Amino acid sequence: MRHFCRVPSYKHRSTTGVYQASGISFKKERCIALPTLKSSQITTDTRVLQYSEYLALANTNLQLPDVVGQLLSVQGANLQDTTSTQKIVMFLMLK
Repeated sequence: MRHFCRVPSYKHRSTTGVYQASGISFKKERCIALPTLKSSQITTDTRVLQYSEYLALANTNLQLPDVVGQLLSVQGANLQDTTSTQKIVMFLMLK
């Protein structure tokens, strides 16, 4: 946006310390230029992490990355043993 001024309005309706409402006043010669976005500019990558990468994330205080999908099943030799270091397989239904 170019060539605009911010005009306070509805100030009498605002609660002190919570928010402040304001408006933007445009003149006739002013306009809003919206960028055009081509579909090729948005990348859609799917990346599945290896077990070692999940293990590295689990051993930190960082949050795990979001996974969009449904966990269908987990397979492994020692799933009941919490101290096992064997690899597991997670099946995800990705949307």
